[in-house]
Amino acid sequence: MKNIEQKLLKHFVGYIDDRDEYQQKMIYKILADANMMTFILLTVCMMISFIWDAWHHTVSLGTIFLFLIQQLNSYYILVKTKKFDVLQTEVFDEDNYKKELSKIKKSAILSGINWGIFMFAWMEFLFPLILNEPIELKWFNVCVWFIASILFGGSMYAVGKGKLKLIKE
Repeated sequence: MKNIEQKLLKHFVGYIDDRDEYQQKMIYKILADANMMTFILLTVCMMISFIWDAWHHTVSLGTIFLFLIQQLNSYYILVKTKKFDVLQTEVFDEDNYKKELSKIKKSAILSGINWGIFMFAWMEFLFPLILNEPIELKWFNVCVWFIASILFGGSMYAVGKGKLKLIKE
């Protein structure tokens, strides 16, 4: 399998001979950056296609394929990073552990707020607008999205904390 990956890499990147460590590192960095940009563009295109489909009350094959490509990419990254255990952050003293935990808390709070605002706007404003339905703001819906954003932020905190490991000697 490794031989096939090397052949694909040589063909895709366009080099003939083996590369030194720096060149390989830069090639992998460039490919990783390209993958991240492609993932973002796929997400934007998928959302545009989804809005278009909702506007026209249909489901297109393009939207489904964009979704499947994005999910396959996500699962591939998830499986490979778990397989090689590269998601674990190891810290060796209590102070650094607390600093990293603080970063995780801030990131989780921001993730929860961003997700909550995005989902609230998407579900309460954009969908009704696309479907030509009246926009009705209800306190119940506001409370639901507020609680959902807290749960999402809490789950992001739990996932982030699970990746942080204090090594005691």
